[in-house]
Amino acid sequence: MTAPGPAPGAPVPPSSWAEPDEWHAPATYWFWHRVPTPDEVRAQVGRIADAGYKAFQIQARMAFPLADYLGPAYLAACRLAADEAARRGLTIGVYDEYNWLSGHAGGRTVEGRGELRERHLFWSTSRGPECTVDGIRPTDVEYLLDPGMNWVFEGGAPRWDEWEIVAALVHDGADVRDVTADARLTAASGEGATAAVPPGAVPPGSSLTVFLAARCATSRMINYLLPEAAERFLDVSYEPYAEAFGPHFGTTVRYAFFDQPHACFFRWRQHEGTSARP
Repeated sequence: MTAPGPAPGAPVPPSSWAEPDEWHAPATYWFWHRVPTPDEVRAQVGRIADAGYKAFQIQARMAFPLADYLGPAYLAACRLAADEAARRGLTIGVYDEYNWLSGHAGGRTVEGRGELRERHLFWSTSRGPECTVDGIRPTDVEYLLDPGMNWVFEGGAPRWDEWEIVAALVHDGADVRDVTADARLTAASGEGATAAVPPGAVPPGSSLTVFLAARCATSRMINYLLPEAAERFLDVSYEPYAEAFGPHFGTTVRYAFFDQPHACFFRWRQHEGTSARP
């Protein structure tokens, strides 16, 4: 949903500095760690208005019970907040995600649609005919400890499936030979995979580098390269909001905010280079 505000870069009339409209006045987040009661909703919207804010957006943070996100009680509280905002002349923006990383809808996007889960490319180099990828860690989630791991991953840990060989290269300095057609997966599990080429394919002094791709079978994050993932996100996230807000959608509720869409960043035991993964 696009916001019908002023054009980017449009000058602000001097008079609006004294009485700014909703596009130039301060706005605020309203963090929810549980579903507020009706009395709490009315009181908080009143405080926002009395403080001089003219817009706010509700965000369910990590402490909010994941199963309750976008549930009936949550959406009913959002609707009451919109009713109160309309009564006080405030604007609401839809913060379109549970916590952040727009696209997963608190796991609803991939629920029953495992093919939409994030996929990643890994690489491994060895001096022999075999390369392994294992010890895979989500470095940008681990710092959030157990709450973060259980937010992103079902069961609190990444597990992998649908391993495939993308490319296998034998190299010695500038001499690079493509041996992908000869490479085979010799092991694959939720923890990692191993690929090998025939023993004679890697001459002494040369190295083998194998690129392996896999789907994270437990991740709630999506594969952003799939249009159907975006369509599913609209169905399970924006449509419930649109239904709950009713006539407020496009009037009191005038914009959508998406936050930091990206897949997770992983490192693994055989990782080399500065890129966590492309």
